[in-house]
Amino acid sequence: MQVWIYLIRDRTTGYFKIGRAKDVHYRFKQLVKQDTLLPYPNDFELVDAWLGAPSDESNLHLHYAEERRRGEWFELENIEGVKAYFHNHRSLSGSSEQQRKEDRIKQMLDASYEDEGSALDFAVEGWGYSF
Repeated sequence: MQVWIYLIRDRTTGYFKIGRAKDVHYRFKQLVKQDTLLPYPNDFELVDAWLGAPSDESNLHLHYAEERRRGEWFELENIEGVKAYFHNHRSLSGSSEQQRKEDRIKQMLDASYEDEGSALDFAVEGWGYSF
């Protein structure tokens, strides 16, 4: 089963969430709107997302266990290690179709999430993924 493994940064703390979802855009919106016990609203940034397996999330959590600060939030000095994990994983089991999908998502991550009907919604509609 393929899922999206995502990396979200909390702009306030600088921590990164390593998570998984079938629908990254929806999950991101959930997290942003989630109630917080802090005196300020959530300020998150969707950094990147990759197609992977549920075990990829578990593997990353284990690899970065010493950097875990709370739940699935990690204090990562360098996110290049996370990106390298997916680059290496893809070279073993990825496909060119998967690469094209991920490349398109990465392009769309640069787009603004201010607009509910973002280009991301339109761009991935034909892939069978619902954002």
